[in-house]
Amino acid sequence: MLKDVVANAGSSVRIVHITSIEALESILGSGVFHASDGHPLNGDAGLNCFMSGKKCTLNQRFEGQGASLIMSWDGPIRKLRTGDWPPAPNILYDMLPWRCFIPVYSDTCRPRVQTFRIAAWALDDYCGEPGAKWYPKWLKARLARSAKLKVLLKLRKLLESRRGSYLNIRGP
Repeated sequence: MLKDVVANAGSSVRIVHITSIEALESILGSGVFHASDGHPLNGDAGLNCFMSGKKCTLNQRFEGQGASLIMSWDGPIRKLRTGDWPPAPNILYDMLPWRCFIPVYSDTCRPRVQTFRIAAWALDDYCGEPGAKWYPKWLKARLARSAKLKVLLKLRKLLESRRGSYLNIRGP
């Protein structure tokens, strides 16, 4: 069992959580990731993510899409086996290529917030169509740009307040 655990001796692993812009804003604002289910026996009771640089299956359905929260993980990593249920907290479980996850209520080993990425289409959807339909194209373009910049500046400010800090993983 101990041979399945990688200690990560002093090195960080980069992990990516795919989410929506609304959820990203909530996570960065509060410093807490709220799992959709908090019961430790449920498979979704934790933070789903991918390890950067590892093969993964991205053609799956996600609850929210368009934004990625990029974090670092310094704690232990373990390949999930059938006997590892319920999963113990404070371990990054490797179920790749499907996913990785960190169980809820992990309190000694937690991911550190680094940065985020947002897809252009997600930002367009989040900001919506600016102005009235009869507005000229140049004005609509200017209003859209202004709305997008406002959202990005708000998220960047939230990120700067959280960058390098630990993220709490809790139930709903």
